[in-house]
Amino acid sequence: MNSAAIAPLLSTMQPPPPPLLRCLETSLTAAAQMLVSLSTDGAHVWRLASQDPASFPSHAFQVDRAAVQQLCYAVDSTWISHTFAVTFLVLCYTRGVIDDNLQISSPSLIIPPETSLIARLLRLARDIFDAVCEATRLHPARGFCAIVRDATALVLAPDESEVDELALQAVLDLVNEGGFEWPMVEWE
Repeated sequence: MNSAAIAPLLSTMQPPPPPLLRCLETSLTAAAQMLVSLSTDGAHVWRLASQDPASFPSHAFQVDRAAVQQLCYAVDSTWISHTFAVTFLVLCYTRGVIDDNLQISSPSLIIPPETSLIARLLRLARDIFDAVCEATRLHPARGFCAIVRDATALVLAPDESEVDELALQAVLDLVNEGGFEWPMVEWE
């Protein structure tokens, strides 16, 4: 995910400038792929394209317990990346950059339909983190569970839960921290 290049999109409610659309599309696809890779539709991951809703399975995503088990003791950066993917999707949606099917759009914040792509991806992300955090007490993902729960609640049930905005800000601070290097992709 090329988050640094699209940072201006997440800090304003303005429509994305044309040069950033390609970066945004690639980052949306990468975020979706990261989450879908740990679902029972993981084999489908390389066919996903964020701006083509037909490239996604139409059913609710289910956690692939075997895949999550294999990643159970992955290094912290794996869980930081998955947490950032969730936070990125939530920010894009809540800032009106994308609609409920990940389509780049104009601002309109409503609770997405349960069958929409954003709702299905965010439920999958929440279920992945819940599965990992329930499996063991000492896990690097445990520290990110609250962030993922709060981020998904912003979109899935904004009126039903209190969101710890400091936890969400902590992920953004981590992204911008000098000691943490997110890869940059140069576009032609």
